[in-house]
Amino acid sequence: MTIVAAGAARARSPFESILTMMTSSPLAAAVAAVGFLLMGGACLADEACKGAFRTSVQPILNTRCVACHQDAARAGGLSLQRTSAPASLLGVSSREARMALVTPGDPLRSYLFRKTAGTHLEVGGNGARMPLGGRLTEAEIKAIEAWITGCTAD
Repeated sequence: MTIVAAGAARARSPFESILTMMTSSPLAAAVAAVGFLLMGGACLADEACKGAFRTSVQPILNTRCVACHQDAARAGGLSLQRTSAPASLLGVSSREARMALVTPGDPLRSYLFRKTAGTHLEVGGNGARMPLGGRLTEAEIKAIEAWITGCTAD
């Protein structure tokens, strides 16, 4: 879109386009306001999810998983280092099963949870339960489950 000012045309910024839409009608303003609220809620939920990951899950991954799943050598194409996770998990498709590594709010549809709980074969996954060389404790698995369950945009 363009704005004509003093005989010259210039491109509208995204902000100007949104402002024009919001002031064009009450319905457009309401739709835009709801959109902003939803986007803001998703951002807050996303930040809460990341914060919970850093405090509850990353320490488990650091001691039990990162030796194999690191930025420099991504076993299975996956890095679980703090520089990559949780972005490398949330909504990212698994290479081993037809599901996301982490489906926010749904541990049973999250391959990370399935792989660490040992139920990955039930959903078409393959390979060994992770981590190799020793299972996570029940408390560690529950921490991962609780984090996934708590990561919702609702």
